[in-house]
Amino acid sequence: MCWSTATAAQEASAPVFIWYRSAGSCPDGEAFREKLSGRLASARLAGAGDPVDFVVTLRGDGSMSHGRLERQTQRGTVAIRELESSDCSELAEAMALSLSLAATPERASTQPDPDPEPELRGQPTAIPKRGPPPAAKAPPSPPHDPGVTERDSSSRWSIGAQALMATAIAPEALPGGAAFVDFELGATAPLPGASARAGARAVIGSVPSVVGEVRYRTVTGYLGGCPVRIGADALSVRPCVEVEVGSLAVRGAGSAGREDQGLWSAAGVSGRLTWRATDGWAFEAQIGGFVPLTRYHLVSGDPTTEGERTRAVGLSAAIGATARLP
Repeated sequence: MCWSTATAAQEASAPVFIWYRSAGSCPDGEAFREKLSGRLASARLAGAGDPVDFVVTLRGDGSMSHGRLERQTQRGTVAIRELESSDCSELAEAMALSLSLAATPERASTQPDPDPEPELRGQPTAIPKRGPPPAAKAPPSPPHDPGVTERDSSSRWSIGAQALMATAIAPEALPGGAAFVDFELGATAPLPGASARAGARAVIGSVPSVVGEVRYRTVTGYLGGCPVRIGADALSVRPCVEVEVGSLAVRGAGSAGREDQGLWSAAGVSGRLTWRATDGWAFEAQIGGFVPLTRYHLVSGDPTTEGERTRAVGLSAAIGATARLP
């Protein structure tokens, strides 16, 4: 009995070694260890040669701070927990609480199984058998902190559509629509929240001009990217760049009207506001400017009458919705 008690005390006091990294406005290693001292007395900052039980990474990135907790299990796998908060001190408190709750069952699971039950000497009955060991319980989740939100570490694909208005193609703004596929990087990627988009767009409409009613039509494919996401997953803003290539066709009104078409290409920048209503659905509004890389004069009649010219700079505005793919 004395030997058993001493072994349990030794296991309970075994240190938990933590490899800690921080950047920006986040607390340093000693400050994080002090946050742990009231919850996990055996916590130690790992040095050279120490076995590492947990890895904690905190970094302040502008108005948002990000944290990652990694745990090395007995089978050699790594469990990852991702958190973010506008206050890195609150984020460190949440990380300390998560680590302390995860460390308790982790240490308990390393204790050896108790010795087999002793043989009942002199008794004719068989030795009683133990039932199967209870299943290991998962570490309890920490209480919800309203200032800290958990992030999905996986990348996501989405499909979506937009309704839009664009200038520069014609003397007046023309309506159009777009369909696209969107890819967003997860929280563990080098640029968390960055996204890329590829799709097709059409702008069609008729406007009066000095040479009469003219119908314009552009059909293009486009590719865009947003290198950063500002804000949380629920409500965010992204600066984006984009290029498009396709065809521009114009046709004069009436049965005698002639049609001509040529290459259309443009490059632009925009800002996109996204509101994620549910995990699967999001709504967005986008506004930006673009520069036509191909510009044309509109001419008509005999002798030739010169009309409108493609504008040097255009504006576009769009609203749309996206659905995440499983």
